[in-house]
Amino acid sequence: MARTKINFDNKKQEIITSIWNILLKYGYEQMTISVIIKELSISRGAFYHYFQSKEECVDAAIEDYVNRSVSILNNMDNHSECAVIRLQEAIRNGIELFHSNIEEEQVINRPENAVFHQKLMIAFTKCMAQFYSSIIQDGIKTNEFETPYPLEVAEMLLTLSNFYLDSTLFQWKEESMKKKIDALEELANKSLGTKKHIAFFQF
Repeated sequence: MARTKINFDNKKQEIITSIWNILLKYGYEQMTISVIIKELSISRGAFYHYFQSKEECVDAAIEDYVNRSVSILNNMDNHSECAVIRLQEAIRNGIELFHSNIEEEQVINRPENAVFHQKLMIAFTKCMAQFYSSIIQDGIKTNEFETPYPLEVAEMLLTLSNFYLDSTLFQWKEESMKKKIDALEELANKSLGTKKHIAFFQF
């Protein structure tokens, strides 16, 4: 039984990893179950052995991608630094990691991939918020931050930085972006209760 469970999990993980690549190739709307089974060279029955629907397998692929990405960011976290620097680096590394592949980003931002984009943003915010929150809590212990809402502040900063500052989505003019980043910086400092102004989003 144990060996069967391991084999099931390993095969499911293999499929999940492949589905992410299929998503990028076809987009959310065009990636039907027929496309998936053709790309994976499996039967329809085999697909339903692992997933109940297209949405379930997409959610699993997105969750897997985000978890792997956050794991990379966790490994980059230097615990010997103060919490302020750790949070600055976490924000910077996160932006660089998730925007490093221009072709992948262009696919995700296509209008027909709106559902895909939304699901990715939600998964990213939920997973990354736990990581940010742990740093903020360390900063509270060392009196670098002062907030009774470390997780909620993390969620808001992630939502604003990844949604409000999305120039592709909102078609913001380049000259207006500095004021928007300045406003986000002010909000971040007030929410975190920093004793002096810290640049979290200006690199």
